[in-house]
Amino acid sequence: LISVEAHRITVYYFQVTALGIPFGCIMMLPFAMLTDTIHHDEITTSYHRGGVFTGLWTAAEKTGLALGPLIAGIGLSFIGFVESESGSVAQSQDTVFGLKLAFSLLPGLFVLFSLIPLKHYSLSEEDLIAQAETPGLGGLNLGNVTGD
Repeated sequence: LISVEAHRITVYYFQVTALGIPFGCIMMLPFAMLTDTIHHDEITTSYHRGGVFTGLWTAAEKTGLALGPLIAGIGLSFIGFVESESGSVAQSQDTVFGLKLAFSLLPGLFVLFSLIPLKHYSLSEEDLIAQAETPGLGGLNLGNVTGD
């Protein structure tokens, strides 16, 4: 906020909020899938391994969060980005174009590619209810999963 001019703070907050809304929506689906997977595992195995699944989730997420900046840094070197420790440095037109691609199109492509494995995810609320009611599948009490 220090670098934002006083008359642009409202615009800045609007932009950050506008970016945060889709991010929040993107994060809701994986968390819902994680809980469904934990419930499915408990129903089918009678084991309570939610911590294992959550730990695997966290490890995978941290790996992705570490690889992202690494890939971005390598990409910046390929497009000719010139860093500076003392003030701004003029970047070439190719570098500016590369930056626009690296921070707009490429993340969008990664999101699209992440949809490929999701095509094969079929666990639904109905599946969980049917499995919970099936004898021999643990008979785990899921509580009121139907919302009734």
